Amino acid sequence: MTIEEMLLHEQFHKYCLESDPAAMAYWQEYLLANPKDKALLERAKLLYKELYVGLADLDLEEQKRILSEKIQVTAKRRLFA
Repeated sequence: MTIEEMLLHEQFHKYCLESDPAAMAYWQEYLLANPKDKALLERAKLLYKELYVGLADLDLEEQKRILSEKIQVTAKRRLFA
């Protein structure tokens, strides 16, 4: 399995986020059956987390921008009410 295949695997997302016991078990079993892929899995997990954090940061910035716009609209409405 390649890093790209791991990143595209739905169970891998859940494994990286540690949000699903079944996904955790799947990848633990995968490593037992494919011990040579341990370093590859760790690199894929690191890459996933870097991408996830990057997207979360972008989302946070977008949320801040939307909040700021809403505050400005509300302030203008109150000024002209």
